[in-house]
Amino acid sequence: MFGPFEFESSLLILAAVTLISFSSFIVFVLRKDSRGTKLPPGYLGLPIIGESWSFFQAQRKNTGSEWINERVAQYGRVFKTSLLGSPTVVVTGREGNKFLFTAGHGVLSAKQPLPIRKVVGEKQLFEAPENRYKLVKSAMMSFLRPENLQEYIGIMDDLVKTRLLSVTKGKDMIKAVPLLKDLTFNVSCSLLFGIHDECTKAALFEDFSEAFKAVWSIPINFPGTLFRRGIKARSRIDRRMLPIVRMRKEMLMNGFLHAKSDVISSMIALKDENGEPITEQEIMDNVVLLVIASHDTTANLLSLMMWKLARDPMIYQKVLQEHMEILKERETQGGKLTWSEVQKMKYTWRVAQELMRLIPPVLGSFREALQDTSFGGYDIPKGWKPSVEDRKAFGSWRVLQPSRGKQDVFVSPSCSNGSFGHFNVIWKRIGWDSGGTKLPPGSLGLPIIGESWSFHQSQKDNKGSEWINERMVCYGRVFKTALMGSPTVVVTGREGNKFLFTASHEVLAAKQPMSIVKIVGKKQLNELPENRYKLIKGAMMSFLKPDNLQEYIGIMDDLAPSSGGELKRVPGSTDGSCRS
Repeated sequence: MFGPFEFESSLLILAAVTLISFSSFIVFVLRKDSRGTKLPPGYLGLPIIGESWSFFQAQRKNTGSEWINERVAQYGRVFKTSLLGSPTVVVTGREGNKFLFTAGHGVLSAKQPLPIRKVVGEKQLFEAPENRYKLVKSAMMSFLRPENLQEYIGIMDDLVKTRLLSVTKGKDMIKAVPLLKDLTFNVSCSLLFGIHDECTKAALFEDFSEAFKAVWSIPINFPGTLFRRGIKARSRIDRRMLPIVRMRKEMLMNGFLHAKSDVISSMIALKDENGEPITEQEIMDNVVLLVIASHDTTANLLSLMMWKLARDPMIYQKVLQEHMEILKERETQGGKLTWSEVQKMKYTWRVAQELMRLIPPVLGSFREALQDTSFGGYDIPKGWKPSVEDRKAFGSWRVLQPSRGKQDVFVSPSCSNGSFGHFNVIWKRIGWDSGGTKLPPGSLGLPIIGESWSFHQSQKDNKGSEWINERMVCYGRVFKTALMGSPTVVVTGREGNKFLFTASHEVLAAKQPMSIVKIVGKKQLNELPENRYKLIKGAMMSFLKPDNLQEYIGIMDDLAPSSGGELKRVPGSTDGSCRS
């Protein structure tokens, strides 16, 4: 007979053995097809779970880039992991993007991870064969083309105003993200799918919210898991949407509805090459896909817009000015928001594009290898999922600055994109009075000290790049400062490098700041006139040429301590001399 303690211990042992056996089997299954291949370095994590948990945690804390960068630093720009239940190869940078989006259909397919397939559906656009893909995409695009959407600008304006007034009435404070998710979902339901009943929309919003969470979850179908809740929510969505689809089908057949009334009607009216309509399951799966694509991504972008405008007064003022000018014109003409007014929001759209470039509203792009392939010198086995995720692949935030012309220009504050180092300085050993010249923007700081103190502190803290970037955000790619007792102009990027290293000797000279000159000496190489410079440089180089240095290899070898030798201080020495 087992006592309670012995029985509980036995159960724990049994559970542990079962789990270890199961884990070993899964690891074997995951790796059995990759024997003999050169997989990228990386870590597959726990079976099924992989590294999904830490990845999701990073996304929630808005540190997804750091999650990627840590692995890039450890393994390189191509590494393996396991996400959403699938062994995954992450490729980063422009080359990774090019590989993922230009590989042929026979090599990579736009197959989605298991949670997406189970929640969104197996019949949705990205899982369809090529002929079906083109057919369904044509129906969606026929409704979503800009010229067709022009008709709905006024309707969208009314929907947004009405919703904003209803949810903000009597409230002093509202949470921005939930509001924007609610708003975009209502617009999607009304405009894309023709669903206007408030009770239906409220129930669907609740179910879709569960489905959104499950799309990026660990695919473990146990009671209480996000994945299980998402599967159940998808079933409820089908039960609520199928009667609507069937009613639309009947109305189309009887001529009470037009095929371009909404996306659902557009898909119902589709016929394949054999004249057969697409199935109800295909319609349902693509409706769910469209809701996720149109709702979650739009809400994320709007949230990022609010976040950026709240933190950047310059951009906020420019966006505000653009919209106030549009409203001022409307006062004289009257009416609602129009397509021509939307086209005038050029600066607003640039801000949105920049946010999407730096913080993509989707979690990365997944593909599935249809055959064994390779990238960056590593093999990607058939069935693995290459993914691209590199938010820093295209630089940092590009400040929107007014140019001398009418258009605005982007200026990238990346100070490490030059080919010769981080940044370059130009300075003149003259007084501080610039006498009517047009100097770059910037701050000269305190007399003599300038900004040297903060610059040296940033160097000690290994934050020199941040010091430069902060000033570039404020002033642009060329700015003035004062370093080491000298007024200084900092120029960045390839153009700055080209100017600095190709300007003639009469324009720019390799003179050093005062602190270097005083300590190193006024007669050192870089301070000499050209003829003296060539003379002394010739003497140095005659000694430092590789063929001359060959004679000293043996001497250098003797001077170096022998392997296993130990450096010891010479007894009685006062100059710190050591011997091995």
